[in-house]
Amino acid sequence: ILSVEKKLPPIFTSMVKLTCDYCGKEITGKPITYTIRNREFYLCCPTCYREFRRKVKAGSH
Repeated sequence: ILSVEKKLPPIFTSMVKLTCDYCGKEITGKPITYTIRNREFYLCCPTCYREFRRKVKAGSH
């Protein structure tokens, strides 16, 4: 049995501007992603990733 997948057109990074969900700076390279409850967050660097995770864990208590 063959499966057919719909292929979406590629999104070029020059067309999409992402901002870091922790510090708010524009992400110029490949973002670090963090998923919580089926929602994806984009972070610009390992420091923001670490601090964002710490903030999320502190808020879940």
